[in-house]
Amino acid sequence: MAIVHLDAEDVVAAMTVTTFKTLESRFRKAKPKNGQMYEDCLTDNLAGYLAEAAVAKMLRLQWPQPHTLLWSARHDGDLLHKGQVLEVRATKKPYVKPHLLAQPDDHDDRFYVLVSPRDPHTHTFRVVGGIMGADMKREEWWGERVNGRACFWVPAEALVPFGPKLAWT
Repeated sequence: MAIVHLDAEDVVAAMTVTTFKTLESRFRKAKPKNGQMYEDCLTDNLAGYLAEAAVAKMLRLQWPQPHTLLWSARHDGDLLHKGQVLEVRATKKPYVKPHLLAQPDDHDDRFYVLVSPRDPHTHTFRVVGGIMGADMKREEWWGERVNGRACFWVPAEALVPFGPKLAWT
């Protein structure tokens, strides 16, 4: 499990992208997922973009990547590393045993990485591990979320170690 510390510049970049993408969604009149309020989307989006920034920093990738700032009908993934599309999932709280939440329509051919805050006050994150999309859709992991939307709850123990020198591709 890798630990990544984001500096002030990383946090400001994540906050800027969050603000931009949230406002863009509102102007497009896109409805928030799961019946959320826009304010909830803002916190969810910030957690996600901080997680992306942490993975990018660990892999020494430019972030935000150019496609992050462009809206298109097609979602091109969160990060691109050595030809592999990475999807980054985040928890908002520093859970001891976090779960990666997945939907049935998530891409089978992409690698999903779970990031959890280690200490939100110091912007330190744990890159918990990852899993291929096809492998995370097990029947025994299917269940209801707190807000009532069903999804796959992939336990941290099922994730493979993830990092720049690990063979995860």
